[in-house]
Amino acid sequence: MRRVNVESAVRIGIATVVAGIGAAAGFTHTHDAAVRAGQTGWLAWADAVVIECMVIVAGLELARARRADRKGTGAAIVLVVAFLIQMGAQVSGAPGHFAGWLFAAVPALACLVVVKFALGAPRAAEVEPAAEETDSPQVAEAERVETQAIGQQSAPAPVQQPAMSWP
Repeated sequence: MRRVNVESAVRIGIATVVAGIGAAAGFTHTHDAAVRAGQTGWLAWADAVVIECMVIVAGLELARARRADRKGTGAAIVLVVAFLIQMGAQVSGAPGHFAGWLFAAVPALACLVVVKFALGAPRAAEVEPAAEETDSPQVAEAERVETQAIGQQSAPAPVQQPAMSWP
């Protein structure tokens, strides 16, 4: 297995674990905040699901906008608003000191980080195979010839100077 594939698998594994833990804690904190705000039963859980999913969907939309060379301003606004709601829900039930707020905020921060890393642009090493991974010497030669032909096609034609005549 290529090194890039192993790194990708490790990154996906870690992101999945962090996202799962962050979602579980985030759902619980958001549910508890909804209950404190007067929502009961399934509505409290629905609030938690909607808020968590808003962050994910906004992140997916930002990634799609980036691939299409669009700004994605609306998705960015939704992401920020959903994150702030998430953060408020996390911190609202925390003890009234800095350490309590910090640890309560970790699930929302983890969710934001996972969305950012999971939906970020792929690195060049993940998109193009390394030079040593060519199939055969024939493939390498064909690529060299193709590159050379492209270079010849794009070269400008030589400019011929008009003959100068002397009086």
